[in-house]
Amino acid sequence: MTCTNCGKALPEGAMFCDGCGAKQTAPVTPVAETPVAPAAPAAPAAPVIINNTAPAKRVVSPAGYIGRSLLACIPIVGWLIYFIMLFVWAGNDSVEDSFRNWAKAQLWLLLIYVILLVIVAFIVFIIVGSGISAISSYSIA
Repeated sequence: MTCTNCGKALPEGAMFCDGCGAKQTAPVTPVAETPVAPAAPAAPAAPVIINNTAPAKRVVSPAGYIGRSLLACIPIVGWLIYFIMLFVWAGNDSVEDSFRNWAKAQLWLLLIYVILLVIVAFIVFIIVGSGISAISSYSIA
């Protein structure tokens, strides 16, 4: 009998292939009825361990989010440390999925805030610059 998936020779009546693990649907009768000398006993096959489950990751509690967010409150260097740690947390596969997604969201929000800050600063500088030029054009005589 041969495996219907990989073609490996199997003992008669085998339900699964010991090579690829495929389920055998129907036993196949041998093609030739010629007498065959008994083969030497085969070495036992290594056990096949099938584990499709990934190790469970911890869930981040609300206190975990708050505690990590308070990192930015450290005087002078807090924002720099917080910004660096967001990159570390967002790119680390060993960190919990929910926290990694939160770190990515924080980085996107910081990018949006910086873009809005640049736009608002540009508008303010235009308004202030035009006000100064308007004031300097008036002469007191």
